[in-house]
Amino acid sequence: MTSIRTIAAIPTIYHGIEFRSRLEARWAFFFEKLGLRWEYEPEGFFLGEEQEYDPALMYLPDFLVLTPQDEEMWFEIKPINITEDEKFTKFVQLIHKPKNKEEEKEPWRIKDIRTMLLSGQPKDLLVNHRICPRCGFFLDKESYKRFEPETCFYCWECDTETPSGGNDEYEKNSVCSERGIFCRQSKGSIMIDDLDQAKRFYNITQTSAEFSRRYRFD
Repeated sequence: MTSIRTIAAIPTIYHGIEFRSRLEARWAFFFEKLGLRWEYEPEGFFLGEEQEYDPALMYLPDFLVLTPQDEEMWFEIKPINITEDEKFTKFVQLIHKPKNKEEEKEPWRIKDIRTMLLSGQPKDLLVNHRICPRCGFFLDKESYKRFEPETCFYCWECDTETPSGGNDEYEKNSVCSERGIFCRQSKGSIMIDDLDQAKRFYNITQTSAEFSRRYRFD
């Protein structure tokens, strides 16, 4: 008979906040290294119908993170071997429900809020993902391999938030601009024109993930 060994989460204090696990604290450290503002377990959501209230259907997302453009990103943190969570899936469906008759009639008007289940540490996720230099969201391989992988990214959410067309001005308020690296929107893509600067941004994200992995919470 095979037994499955589970490792208990270690409550960890960081910036005076007690996280339920050290893994969550490492993600807070990583968001901070990227210059992103975050809140830990900011508010709860009821996932059932109003007339069928059940405390078991309450859900508390792990992180609300704001992009440099003040757009919401909601994240659920799980160990590396867990890639799905029923409550998080229901939460994503909840926040994308039509909020008025106009959205019911024309669902394309519903704002696409950034959400993602983050499995493992930042270093684990960056094996198959890159970070959008504009908003800081995580892009899978299909989102950047379709173009030049080091200088051009495709972020659906950024595409919907920026004007159509190309050759736009450089973003003055982005994740990469915090480091003196500038990106621009071009026909739905996010561009870092200078290859050396693009490589520098990549190295910054990887180094931040490594610092997160090594950081000692005393």
